[in-house]
This record gives sequence, structure tokens and C-alpha cells, in this order.
Amino acid sequence: MSIVRRVKDLFMKIWECCDLEDTKEFLRMRIVHGNGYITIDQQDYLHKVLECFDLINAKAAPTPLPMGYVSTSNEAPVDEQLHHKFQQVIGSLLYIMLGTRPDIAFAVTKLSQFAVNPSKDHLVKVLYICHYLIGTPEYRIIYNGRKQRGFIAYADSDWASDIHTRRSTTGYMVMLASGVIS
Repeated sequence: MSIVRRVKDLFMKIWECCDLEDTKEFLRMRIVHGNGYITIDQQDYLHKVLECFDLINAKAAPTPLPMGYVSTSNEAPVDEQLHHKFQQVIGSLLYIMLGTRPDIAFAVTKLSQFAVNPSKDHLVKVLYICHYLIGTPEYRIIYNGRKQRGFIAYADSDWASDIHTRRSTTGYMVMLASGVIS
């Protein structure tokens, strides 16, 4: 910490700025420091998203996507109103996923493949992800500095699981201090 303080002092001598101490919020992510832990969440942003799409009192879903869901492309002409709403919802979910909710990564990225011409079913499934988030608003990433765990990485893949293209799906997770970073 003494090195950090010295660098901050040098920085503040060169540029006009002030030290705001520990960060409490950054890009709509709440950051809580305490006793060797740092937690980040987006509860406030999630609440605004759910409010925007009139889902505040909606029923919670147990998983990000229904079990066995297989997505198919929409061959019908583009419905501009549906297209606009789908992109609004998927964009909000992408921000939540990238910030603090890796648990919805597969579902969001799978459905974002249909952003050019979504069907009503795609919109229903994107809203289903929102229903999952309704039931899990308190989920957060916790970085535990006390465990001294360092980097841990996991990877998994399946072989040719996409029924349309026969492409494989690969996923990975990288953790630092027991919290997901990628």
C-alpha cells in the first residue's frame, strides 16, 4: 500500500485530480470491499432493466434457458418492432453477462446469434433469461483475497452439437481469487 500511495501522490503532483479512496461503483457495477473480500454486482442496473421491460413482478425461472431448448433461425421477413425490442433486451443482457453474471453467458450468446432477424420465440426465450435473473438478483462475483488461490481455469466443449451447422460449442472460465474474470 505504501508504493500505491507514493505513486498516487506522484500522479496527483503531475495532473490535477483527487483521490476518491476505494471505488464503490463503476459502470453501474456496485463494488463492496471488506475483510479480504471484494464483491461486485449489478443489482441496481438489473432492476432498471427489469423495470424497463415491465418484468418487475414476473415469475422467476429456475434456469437461464428451458432444458432441451433448440433454437432455429427465422426465415420470415424482419419484423422491425420485434427486432428493436429483441436487440434492446439482448443488449442489456450482454452488459449484465459481461459485467457480473457469467451464469447467463451461454444462453445470452446463443440467442444473440439471432439478433439480425429474431422470431417471437427468440424474444420469448430472451425474456425467459430475464425471468431467471428475477429469481437470482443477489448473485454476485466474490473475490476472496484470503484464500491465496491465484489463477484457475476450466474449459469444456461438446462435439458438433449445433443441429444446423454441426459446429462444436466450447466454453471456458478463468478465475482469480475464486472470482470469475473471464
